Amino acid sequence: MLWAIGFVLLLVLVLSGSAAAKSKGEARFKVVEVEPFVLANGVDFSQSHLNQFQEELAKALEKENVAGQVVAEGATVAEADAADSVVMEAQITSYDKARAGFAHHVATMDFQISLYRLSDHSLITTMTPQIKAFLNDDGIAKYGPRFLADEIKKALK
Repeated sequence: MLWAIGFVLLLVLVLSGSAAAKSKGEARFKVVEVEPFVLANGVDFSQSHLNQFQEELAKALEKENVAGQVVAEGATVAEADAADSVVMEAQITSYDKARAGFAHHVATMDFQISLYRLSDHSLITTMTPQIKAFLNDDGIAKYGPRFLADEIKKALK
């Protein structure tokens, strides 16, 4: 008898989980190919932080349903998915670091992001999002991509 109750509870959890996954919605694009970010002249952000930023952005784009899958530059995309896939080119145009001891000085990072259709490389959109946070370089590299993915999602609506 107890196993039957456990089975019913498990079934309810599984079904409610799949319903929640469906309500989450489909990704805006099947695949987003993210080219390596470029730093504008004078932007002081280390290569290791930039690498971490891009890795975290891939996760955040999937979590925010901007991309069903994020791939690195040059990855093979299935022909069936190419029409609903984009290439993201991004440049960090400025980065004003938060300053220790200044309670009201937040870090700001500005971007220029262009999305191109993968199939014919036609421009879909260009956006210039900005993220702001009370974070140092480590924090920007780890948490900044979440803010950026949210800004990209808003710009695509």
